[in-house]
Amino acid sequence: MEEKATDKFSAKLQEQIQVYFQEEITPLIHQAIKLDEEDPISSEQLLAFAQVLEEELENLNQNIEETPVKGKDERKTQRRKLKKVLSKVKEDFSVRAEKYENYQETFQGRNSFSKTDPDATFMRMKEDHMKNGQLKAAYNLQIRQIPRLFCHSLKPIRMT
Repeated sequence: MEEKATDKFSAKLQEQIQVYFQEEITPLIHQAIKLDEEDPISSEQLLAFAQVLEEELENLNQNIEETPVKGKDERKTQRRKLKKVLSKVKEDFSVRAEKYENYQETFQGRNSFSKTDPDATFMRMKEDHMKNGQLKAAYNLQIRQIPRLFCHSLKPIRMT
């Protein structure tokens, strides 16, 4: 996974969360998270917000059960919207935010990493006769020989 792609998708996710909160969630809930354009919303904040949504949904369910209304009931419409928002926050936004946070931790100053082998990075391998270079997961392994001794490192070694 490339760092640029992760940054791009993470930024898009933050934009979607901002728009979704402003359009769907803020009118529905009094305890909405205060949105801040500069600080991205973390997966922990999203899970905490999902907990608030669940509590609000439980209160609404109790209210509907205690005082049932025949026919169309605005509370049922509100409950349906709350369930939709809860599933979106819990199953989509928080999962993706956590995934992107894990990707950022894995980069550790690199531009890319392999999903199958997070220690490896993508490197251009041998080109074929059509000059098609393939990027493959590989290690930056450098080996040098000192008389009667082999040294290897995953980082460049300075010869002095």
